[in-house]
Amino acid sequence: MPPKVQFAARRALPARVALRFTIAGLVWTALTGPVCDFLFPEFVGTLLYHIVEDVLGLLIGAVFVYWLVRTALGKTAMIEDRLRTSRRRYRAFIVNSSEAIWRTKCDPPIPIDVGEDEHIELAYRNAYIAECNDAFAAMHGRRKGYELQGKALREFVPRSPEHDETIRSFVRSGFRVIEAESSFVDDKGDTHYFLNNLWAEPIDGMIHDVWGTRRDITIHRRAEEEIKRSMKRLTVLRGIDQAILQNSTVEETLVAVLRTISVSLSMSASAITIFQDDLPWTFSCCKTLEIDSRARKLRVRAMREQCTIVAKERAPWAFKDEMPLCGYVILPVSVKREVVGFLEFFYPEPVVVNDDRRQFYEIVAGQVAIAYEDASLYENVGRAHQELKIAYDATLEGWVKAVDLRDKETEGHTQRVTALTVDLARMMKLPEEEIDEIRRGALLHDVGKVGIPDRILHKPGSLTDEEREVMNRHPVYAFEWLNRIKYLEKALEIPYCHHEKWDGSGYPRGLCGEEIPLSARLFAVVDVYDALTSARPYRPALSHATAMDMIRNDAGTHFDPYVVEMFNLLMHAKAELPEAA
Repeated sequence: MPPKVQFAARRALPARVALRFTIAGLVWTALTGPVCDFLFPEFVGTLLYHIVEDVLGLLIGAVFVYWLVRTALGKTAMIEDRLRTSRRRYRAFIVNSSEAIWRTKCDPPIPIDVGEDEHIELAYRNAYIAECNDAFAAMHGRRKGYELQGKALREFVPRSPEHDETIRSFVRSGFRVIEAESSFVDDKGDTHYFLNNLWAEPIDGMIHDVWGTRRDITIHRRAEEEIKRSMKRLTVLRGIDQAILQNSTVEETLVAVLRTISVSLSMSASAITIFQDDLPWTFSCCKTLEIDSRARKLRVRAMREQCTIVAKERAPWAFKDEMPLCGYVILPVSVKREVVGFLEFFYPEPVVVNDDRRQFYEIVAGQVAIAYEDASLYENVGRAHQELKIAYDATLEGWVKAVDLRDKETEGHTQRVTALTVDLARMMKLPEEEIDEIRRGALLHDVGKVGIPDRILHKPGSLTDEEREVMNRHPVYAFEWLNRIKYLEKALEIPYCHHEKWDGSGYPRGLCGEEIPLSARLFAVVDVYDALTSARPYRPALSHATAMDMIRNDAGTHFDPYVVEMFNLLMHAKAELPEAA
């Protein structure tokens, strides 16, 4: 653009000078005669008069011409100086700009009315770099812009679908593209990313020049990719944490961990092999891993050749193999610096384990080790807890046998009422945790009788008021002996409250209604039923019908009416079982 302004000014200079000289000549020609007549009136019409007239006109015209030329040249010099300054600034801006700037020349020009595909063909065939700055050259592996000037576009910008789409967008948008992304692979194999702006001014329906700017966004793109990669890895680690929190057994935890890792890292399959009791146990999230012969051979070969090295160096290792599982990675799972197993990853393509990926694999292996250790500890705690419960229950049964041995008249009573109370609790659809507590409480319901003297406990006849008062203290003895055992806190409700009555006339505290724990209300019905239907030295056993009538009559006074109703349904169900069978 600036050269056109400069050349236009130079072409206009002679025309302006000639026009001004012509006007000045006409003016002085008209004025020279009257001036000479005024100055030399005595020489009018003589030869000397005409000579003086001509000389005076020439002098005045020469002075005027000198002034015109000097003025014109001064203005031209000023314009040229401004143009040089502007061009110097323009060149400095272009050359020193951090953004790449270039101009592509199309020779021959490209018609604007051709199709998109033909436009792409002509661009790669006709376009070459006419001007560019050093930043543009640096983006293409050169140091100075002049090294690329005159080179065809196809020589350093290989054709690709991405570049074709950029040209299509350029044509569709009326030869102006804003922030179109492109990429370039240098000689080292590194990919660089750019943001391009392109524009062109068609002249007579032809594209002669295309101007463009380009900004290197490789750092930003790599930062975005690094952020995405970090987020993906955080997702994997978070998924492993969720698997640890949501699963309890070792198998459930490890399979959930494998599923998270495989999905998040786009694997074909993954597996964990843990050595338990000197035997390898493999957990897999991909069923085909166990039946695919190639995968099986791959794993056997890896285990045979590399497990010793991996275990010794405690570092991941990878190799390539045949399709479809051609990428294989194996890494150790260590707990307290002891290798307890191996983690295997199968990829659909070869894997390059660089330092960054190696570090991530080690973090994953560490999280898997934590998951395994946590699940193992949980299982061990659960197993220990179960063993402790079994030991407690065995102790309780020992106490019950001790009570039965002391009171042979009621031998077998405890086992019968315990079984029937558990059936009643299930009939009422109580939670299994509560039923376990009810079972323990039923076993211990008469443990307080250990503190009752034999003369009172084994007395064949009726008890006196004083003896009855001592006998009625056995629930208190049970409470005093067992209330400090946290494990029996809920089970203590039955030994302490099974002699309370619905109307409040029971003992030892005189509770009434729903103040009495539900477990004690259930047991009270069962306990009385078993006592009525069992023979005693002082009376024979009553029939089932008589006992049930007595219990129904005491509903609302001795027993909870709802519990009596449910017990009645239970006994009907038990009576129908043999017939149904």
